[in-house]
Amino acid sequence: MQPATSISCVLLGALVAAILLCPDAAAESRARIVVSLRDLDPNDPDDARVLFERIKVAAEQVCRRTSDQDPALTPERWACIRGAIGKAVASIRSPALTRLAQQR
Repeated sequence: MQPATSISCVLLGALVAAILLCPDAAAESRARIVVSLRDLDPNDPDDARVLFERIKVAAEQVCRRTSDQDPALTPERWACIRGAIGKAVASIRSPALTRLAQQR
């Protein structure tokens, strides 16, 4: 069983979106990085690009932690990154961010 990973995104202190990649894993094994949206409007295309990059960087960091510190882009790590990004984007419910993620 792989450790669960999560990315939390916070929008003006009101929006908290947790992304759990492996819900069956023990809670204490989850890696978590907070991605701030405080200065962004996720519905603005330019801000959505900035947010997507923040989410991507966070996913890469979280998924590095869950792959025994091996920085190589293994199939498991790539799947972890894609899953974390997909779930983070979906949880924010921004059409601009969703379109951007689908293009990448």
